Formats: sequence, C-alpha cells, structure tokens
Amino acid sequence: MQSILYGGVKDQELTEWYFNTSLLFVGSDHLYWDGNKSRRKKYGNCKLTGGDVISTVMLNSQKEAASFMLSKITVKATENDGNNGHNDNKNGEEEEGEIIEGQIAA
Repeated sequence: MQSILYGGVKDQELTEWYFNTSLLFVGSDHLYWDGNKSRRKKYGNCKLTGGDVISTVMLNSQKEAASFMLSKITVKATENDGNNGHNDNKNGEEEEGEIIEGQIAA
C-alpha cells in the first residue's frame, strides 16, 4: 500500500499525531463497550465515562477534557524577539497572555 500525503504529511505521521492528541469520551451505554466486539484503535484514545446521552457525557467529562486540552498547549518562547510577551492580533492591537499552571490568563 502506498503512503498518501495530506498537506505534505504522510498518513502514518497523521495517524500517530491523532492517537497522541485525541481523547474521546464514550458513554457507558455505547455499543463501543460491547464485550463481544474488539475495540478498534482507529477511533483514538477512548475513555469510558458515565452517561447515556451526549449532554450527560459532556458534563461528566468537562473537567478532564479541559485539563487534557490545556496539557496539549505549548508556549514557545523565543530569545531576544523584542516583543516582551506582547503579541499583535489581527487588528494590529497588542494582546498579552500567558499560561499559568493549567489556567489561561489574559
């Protein structure tokens, strides 16, 4: 099978990225958890959570989802870039922002 490129990224790299950065919350009543079926890795990182409807699953997973997303945020500092933590937004105005131990402060 030949590798397919997606925007210059080989499909294997895209697959690895997806598995490393995904977290799917699946309700306890979902067929995914049926004991007679093997769980397929293609769905990414699935996590059992309480609830049988999407709104309950989302509410039960809210804190963990937010924590997971914040853990994936990286701040790249550049040395001597001259802007002292200030960034220009699309309107040319300055913005300040930093990440402090799992919280986003603006």
